[in-house]
Amino acid sequence: MHDFCCWDPDDMKYELIRDTARYYKENPKGVDIMCRAFEETRLEKAMRIAKNLIEQGQLTLEVIASVTELPLEEIQKLAAEVTEKE
Repeated sequence: MHDFCCWDPDDMKYELIRDTARYYKENPKGVDIMCRAFEETRLEKAMRIAKNLIEQGQLTLEVIASVTELPLEEIQKLAAEVTEKE
């Protein structure tokens, strides 16, 4: 458990975890992989929030786009999908 609480790979005890953490934190390819993974996660969450807000029907699509920081066009597509399911 110690290694999973460390931010700095140099503080980690187990070589495999240390090397993997170092790759994702220090290697340009590893950093790119992590950045893409975090961005995908952020977008998925923003889409879930937008869908929930659309289903509630209390906000305009423009406000939802502003709150979720998603493009209005994406919110409009999502709204069309939600409307089709109803």
